[in-house]
Amino acid sequence: LGTCQICRSAKAQYKCPKCLLKYCSLKCYKDGSHTHEQSDAGRKAEGENTAGTSVDQSGSAANPREKQYASLMNDQVIRDMLRSPTLQHHLVSIHDILSDPAQSGEHTAEGRHDVALKKFRELRAGGIEDNIEVEEFVGRVLHILEGRPAPD
Repeated sequence: LGTCQICRSAKAQYKCPKCLLKYCSLKCYKDGSHTHEQSDAGRKAEGENTAGTSVDQSGSAANPREKQYASLMNDQVIRDMLRSPTLQHHLVSIHDILSDPAQSGEHTAEGRHDVALKKFRELRAGGIEDNIEVEEFVGRVLHILEGRPAPD
């Protein structure tokens, strides 16, 4: 991960899940220079909760895409699939390619996206790595996002 972005002296071992800031310890994570208050305040002012989901007056997801994502998060089969260490490993590797230029060798978001997409295709059926867990996960996600009943 490189050097801690707070103290700038120790080796970073963690990434903040909210802002992806790399840090070495709990002390650095809780340091006053690592805050999300400004972004949280801006979201609240724009009618969003701190998770970044727009909400309507009733407090529910405001647009259809967010409802689809909520369906993914609430799908028990998806949740069970995400417990698989193999699937976790592959999804983390794709996340790392997207978020860390050192993992992909690309310094632009577009370049990292292309590398991640290539990796994803290799994991799908017929790809070099052809992983059945990835294929089943993708199939389930697509069924839900397309609004079709997902097969159990």
